[in-house]
Amino acid sequence: MKSRVNSVQEMSKNYQSRLEFERYLNPKGLKPTITSGFKKPAKEIDFVSHTFALMRTPKPYGDKVVNFRCDNFLSKPEIRQYLQKLYGMPITAVGTFRKMGKLMKNSDTRTGWRKQDWKKATVTLEHDVESEFQKNI
Repeated sequence: MKSRVNSVQEMSKNYQSRLEFERYLNPKGLKPTITSGFKKPAKEIDFVSHTFALMRTPKPYGDKVVNFRCDNFLSKPEIRQYLQKLYGMPITAVGTFRKMGKLMKNSDTRTGWRKQDWKKATVTLEHDVESEFQKNI
């Protein structure tokens, strides 16, 4: 390796000045390390597209209760946030339960299958709900 500096003393002096300059630029001594050559991922924007369907049942519920059929993976806080933020519903309580899909049979070919599992969300609102949104008349 060729260098322009002839003496070892000048080389050590240059090295010390470079170390002092690095301490000036980064006083805590932390050096950033490059972990990989990959590009950083772009900012992701979530698009909410959950399926919610209003369920009408012959079973009598309270005056402030509405039932929804929703995606199986949604939790109670997510259901509450979804209904509050998108539809502005004043919600007091959310109850859920999962239901297995029905067993179906084809009598001609003697084959069977099961329909898709689903989740029912029972939502209690702060105000009364019209009966046409609750009961299957």
